[in-house]
Amino acid sequence: MNCGGLTSVTIGSGVTNIDKYAFQGCSGLTSVTIKAMTPPALNQSTYGIFYGASNCPIYVPCGTLEAYKTAWADYAPRIKYGPAIDFITTYAENGHVDISAYNNTNATICDGELFTLTPIPNYGYHFTQWSDGLKDNPRIAQITQDTTFTAEFAYDRVGTCGKDLALVWSYDPANKVLTIGNAGSFTENMQYGVEAPNEMEELVIGNSVTAIGANAFAGIETLKKVSIGESVKTIGEQAFYNCVNLETIFNYRPTPTNTYSNAFDGVDKFECELYVLPSSIDMYKNASVWRDFYYTYAIGAEEATVTTNDVQVEPQDNAATLTWPTNDNAASYTIQITKDGVLFCTLIFNANGQLTGIAFAPSRDGQAHAPAAIMTANGLQFTVTGLDSGTQYGYSVTAKDANDQTVAAYSGEFTTTSEGEATGVEEISSSLQGGERGRLILRNGQIFILRGEKVYTLTGQEVK
Repeated sequence: MNCGGLTSVTIGSGVTNIDKYAFQGCSGLTSVTIKAMTPPALNQSTYGIFYGASNCPIYVPCGTLEAYKTAWADYAPRIKYGPAIDFITTYAENGHVDISAYNNTNATICDGELFTLTPIPNYGYHFTQWSDGLKDNPRIAQITQDTTFTAEFAYDRVGTCGKDLALVWSYDPANKVLTIGNAGSFTENMQYGVEAPNEMEELVIGNSVTAIGANAFAGIETLKKVSIGESVKTIGEQAFYNCVNLETIFNYRPTPTNTYSNAFDGVDKFECELYVLPSSIDMYKNASVWRDFYYTYAIGAEEATVTTNDVQVEPQDNAATLTWPTNDNAASYTIQITKDGVLFCTLIFNANGQLTGIAFAPSRDGQAHAPAAIMTANGLQFTVTGLDSGTQYGYSVTAKDANDQTVAAYSGEFTTTSEGEATGVEEISSSLQGGERGRLILRNGQIFILRGEKVYTLTGQEVK
């Protein structure tokens, strides 16, 4: 009684009774911890056992909270669980778990007490789920017995790279596409960033990237397709050395990219096809390194049989094919795709359906952009890839005359299909034997004919 300097009290488990005045006037008391599983009987005076002892918390053993609040009703608001169960955190290679208890700030949780678990990944990883399948982050948990909570992490598919980490990379493992975007350049061997995935089949260098460093993608034997943005001015020494299975290069730079003489050594230049803007073909055919590619084509224009008087959209999982009517007065056609009201890409074609300009918005989702165009007798058709599945997009198609005046305009919305839904574009009468019917499909940004279990090009050649 009246021990003003007393700051804490621990009452042992054998105590069965606390008599009146025991702690009255102990004004410095900050905590009372009681070990008894059965609440001791209180022989209180008019003012109570702890009268004048401030409103310090009273900690009771795990599992006894309600018993104490009932027996010690006068102190119920102050009664709570004290630290009792040690919570052990195991640090894994790819992350750990942070414990934040609602009633405690340390890592000791009382039986039955709610607390939160927050998975914290190390750099280069991200939380995926708990081992029991729950994906909540943070997770509200409760302990009533010895329990193990295991957080599962996965290697990041996005990150930064390049000089001063100015670039953003992302990898789509389903389609085996690595995309690099944002403004800047990346250096030798992708240092300061991600190692190129060994199973990568397609590489997309965004329109704001300015340089590809030496040895950047050397020796990636799985690489089949490369798209190079319009702002890439230089390609360094042996950048694509020994990419022996490279089949297609799309280069959107209007003037030939300044390329080191051995940048494509080891690439079969008699098999690998080069696609450039129609106005750039002659320049690339005469430019150092680029002239070594035997096949150089304009981006755009193959024949198909589609007739339309309006814009038709055939969405797939990660792509959409737009078909629109030609206009006798049109000198150009412009397509714009938007997502959530934000411009995704702009595509400009001449009157013959050849792609003359392309611009993608800065990548926010890390998806690849690898368009392919088809010119038709009664309309024009273009496939835009790199879209998110199950997502709504807006589109506009504008036809303009030689004076840049609008002569026709169309707009609307479409939603890409969810993964696993059909990806057929349309039923066609193909050039296959007997005129049998097939189905146009999208594969790696190109259109093929599917008949039965076999795949053919638009000219009827079987694709092995």
